[in-house]
Amino acid sequence: MRGQYEQYFVDECKLYDDVLEKYKNIKLEDINGLDELRRMSIILSSNFVTMKSNADVIATRLKTSKTQFNDWCYERYRILIEIHTDLSVDLTHTRNDLKKFGDI
Repeated sequence: MRGQYEQYFVDECKLYDDVLEKYKNIKLEDINGLDELRRMSIILSSNFVTMKSNADVIATRLKTSKTQFNDWCYERYRILIEIHTDLSVDLTHTRNDLKKFGDI
């Protein structure tokens, strides 16, 4: 299903792929990287929410199923929210460790 919409939302899909790749490779010691990726994931998730909320109009223009498009957006939104939540927890733990033990 990914390829079906990727051609229409090139920028969002590229950013989404970038977030996934950075998330796979992030180091817990990299506070700035954790925070930047956390922010990126929540901002990008809002793009997919906006697209999902306009699924009626977008699906009509793309001549596709509203349900399929809605599911495609929601899947990406949920993954980005999970990444954001995970990074928020990691960031909190890393900051606490730095306060407690100094630079790691």
